[in-house]
Amino acid sequence: MSRQRTGCLELRRAGWCARVTLPADDGSAGDRIRVDLGTYDRSRAERMLATLLQEAEYGTGLHAAKGKALRAETFAVYAGTWLARRFTAGVVMAKDEKNNLERHVLPHLGKLPLTVVRPVHVRAVLAKAAETLSRETVRKIRGVVSRVLGAAFREELIAENPVTRVEVPTDTRADVRERTILTDDEVRRFLAAPSVDLELKVLSVCARVLGGMRTSELNRWAWTMVDREHFADVTIRRAKAKRGIAGRVQRLSVPEPMRPFLRVWWQHQGMPEDGPVFPARRGLNKGGFKRARVGYAGRLRRALLRMGITRREIHADTELTRRADFHSFRRAFSTSLAEAGVNVQTAMVLANHSDARVHALYVVRSDAMRVVPAACVPVLPDAAQLAQAVAEWPAKLPIVRER
Repeated sequence: MSRQRTGCLELRRAGWCARVTLPADDGSAGDRIRVDLGTYDRSRAERMLATLLQEAEYGTGLHAAKGKALRAETFAVYAGTWLARRFTAGVVMAKDEKNNLERHVLPHLGKLPLTVVRPVHVRAVLAKAAETLSRETVRKIRGVVSRVLGAAFREELIAENPVTRVEVPTDTRADVRERTILTDDEVRRFLAAPSVDLELKVLSVCARVLGGMRTSELNRWAWTMVDREHFADVTIRRAKAKRGIAGRVQRLSVPEPMRPFLRVWWQHQGMPEDGPVFPARRGLNKGGFKRARVGYAGRLRRALLRMGITRREIHADTELTRRADFHSFRRAFSTSLAEAGVNVQTAMVLANHSDARVHALYVVRSDAMRVVPAACVPVLPDAAQLAQAVAEWPAKLPIVRER
């Protein structure tokens, strides 16, 4: 069996040139040819080289493969190089973007040239996904398609981003029920219970108090980012940020009641100078960083059940609410900021939200929010004045007929 064809790029006066090796059938090195790609854009040249090699592997003749590589590139080829850049940049959601593209987008748009993709094509993809998926998942599919075509638009490969003219279908299965959060008394009982694992306690405190840390942020947290002398402040590398590396790093002060939890957990691990704050406890990666997507929802609900916190809304979905998960601590953090009267701008910074609409979704309608503040109520007659007014009310009012 012959070896796989390889290629590389070299920059010449006329632009990028692809050097492709065509091995002989016996496996020995064959001829090396040059194909002028006619562009000075390296990213475009890399995609053209990938198309050229792919077509050559499929058995397409050299001239036909060259012609197809020089023509408008397909959505699949461009999306592949776009994803490679996302993974190289360390974007946390790149894996989810790859899954959504491969499962729901590429089967429909993959073979279309970028210049051919129209709003009707995107609308068909979303309509197909809406048949079986939730509204939030359909929204994420639309988002990844928009980011891919938006990048192509900025590179001047297409005249416009067609996704801007497409909305998420309104007939999707939208679950508008609020996620259940633990009350302050339930959190206190949970943290004071001796039977609860210490790691789960510290994880919960960080998610509830320290900026509503996400699970992926907790799993990637290192002791070098913690003030190990006074435990007065910490640094968090946020998983979601739109301002590059500088926007991801956030420094927060640790509330006084939380500092003993971090100190005890640090001492429990042997007072390390570096390494993960919450290391893996079993497996080949024992002692190292956990995978970013390792969750704790099941452990949390089982621990609550064992210690006697059996409120139905926590453990099972109801007609009005969804059961609690570990991300509920983040919702409780945003809700407590709203109850404390913190302005939206400060709350968004503390919770690491860049969109006020997204932040509003994390504010759960708690019992405190059902109470109308006294300052909002005008001065009303008291009971005695109201009784006198009723007694003096005419027994029979004249009938006023409208013309």
